[in-house]
Amino acid sequence: MRLESYQAEGGDISAARWQARVDLAAAHRLAVMHSLHEGIFNHLTLRVPGSDGYYQIPFGLHWSEATASCFMEVGYDGKLRAGQGEIEQSCYCIHAPMHRLLPHAAAVFHTHMPFASALTRLEDPQILPIGQTEMGVSIHTAYDECYDGPAFDPAEGERLARAIGEKTVLMMANHGVATVGNTVAEAYDLLYYLERAAQVQLYAMWTGRPLKPMSQKAIDAATAEFRDQHGYGGKKPAIWHFEALKRILRVTFLPARRSTMANRQSGGKLTLMPRRGAPHEGSRTSLAHRWSDDKQCIRSQSGPAGAQTGHAGWCGRRPESSNGSPQPCGRTCGNDLLRHDRISQSFVERFSHAARLAGRGYENRLPVRGAPCNGG
Repeated sequence: MRLESYQAEGGDISAARWQARVDLAAAHRLAVMHSLHEGIFNHLTLRVPGSDGYYQIPFGLHWSEATASCFMEVGYDGKLRAGQGEIEQSCYCIHAPMHRLLPHAAAVFHTHMPFASALTRLEDPQILPIGQTEMGVSIHTAYDECYDGPAFDPAEGERLARAIGEKTVLMMANHGVATVGNTVAEAYDLLYYLERAAQVQLYAMWTGRPLKPMSQKAIDAATAEFRDQHGYGGKKPAIWHFEALKRILRVTFLPARRSTMANRQSGGKLTLMPRRGAPHEGSRTSLAHRWSDDKQCIRSQSGPAGAQTGHAGWCGRRPESSNGSPQPCGRTCGNDLLRHDRISQSFVERFSHAARLAGRGYENRLPVRGAPCNGG
């Protein structure tokens, strides 16, 4: 399934929907890793391929717990169509109208991420032409100057849809930001670089020294380049970026031999070194976290239980039932490196503590802990 589109290939709508779920779950986990989240609020949603509804995380679930099969399917009328959980009202009121009214808003991401949200608190929230990253974001950005409180009426989502228009980034005064895209990759790429641009601008402003604007020639050149979106290998940079980020979520950590120095630095506690692609089935030391499923691989409606594609480390086809929910096959997929970890919380805490004492900083590379598996 190509990341550029969630259109069904060969009429296989279930495969398109599963890929959409997997990418959306990855975006939630990555947003935690990049500190773009705010508690259990804010919303990352995605149109259901081939349907007039969208995927939404159940209210109360932390983004670090998101898995491909956790998402509810919500109609544009606000009614639950598939899955289980509470529908957060402001998510429906903002996202449903934007999905419905904006052709380029298959993905709608709304966050209160700190640096970009800080700019929305300023009298002038404009992203300034002081660097190429800022220019790459600003040419796609619209500004909404009106904030009347939390959104509990779909009319607010309709107003925001008009405010963003054909742009893909919206700075929301006194509130936060929103990005839209044809895929999760596009929306997340914009979210990531918007926060980076805001961070650099604020750092520059905090020096108290005069800012150095780009020349008009440089602005014109940067604008032309970013509008043209030169691709590599037939893919846009946003696709390459998101594929790379998803690879980070596959990292596993296994114990390594301790040297005398490591023993002394860690106070005799277990010292761990990162290793990728190691066996995990039944191993207490696996730190592989599955955001692509929540325990089991999915039964193919036309094939054997646990059928997989040739993409190593991933569970394959994930057909859905008649109500849109993924169906478990009843068998754990032993080759799925994205499955839920099988170690205790105390082990994670010991790992983080040892890594901090050893000065290796591995706790910063530790994948976000997932939700407990059903029956796990």
